[in-house]
Amino acid sequence: MRYVRIPYKRFEEWLNVLDLVEEYSRKLRERLGRVTVILYGNYAHGDFNLWSDIDLIIVSEKFNGVRILDRYDLLPTHPAGVEPIPLTPEEFRRNLEDKTWIKALNKASVTIIDDYNLTKYLIARNIKPLQINKLRKKIKILKHKYSEDNEQ
Repeated sequence: MRYVRIPYKRFEEWLNVLDLVEEYSRKLRERLGRVTVILYGNYAHGDFNLWSDIDLIIVSEKFNGVRILDRYDLLPTHPAGVEPIPLTPEEFRRNLEDKTWIKALNKASVTIIDDYNLTKYLIARNIKPLQINKLRKKIKILKHKYSEDNEQ
């Protein structure tokens, strides 16, 4: 995964968003039980800006038989900027046949929680999502390197 060069203070913002996503994911698990949560898009990739959404795929069996718009009523209130996409496990697997989804997830995706073990379906399509802890570690390394570069 390639990371875009971003100003030092943005590393803190990126880490704060990861904290927010983890906390929201815990609330999702409390509300829905088993859940898979995947961060993708600008915040997964590192090329976010002031107008970027925090794109989350939320997978739960609780969405089975529930109309798409009604699924949002099952979610805990999401923080500002979070754009959830609620899917059933079957819908998630089916969407992986769509080239648009493959492209978006292949650019950058981060597994937050994977109670349904859906990461294996991504890997089978040559998509290698990072685990959130590995992304956090990479950001801290980049932040440290950036601060060293600016000291010279």
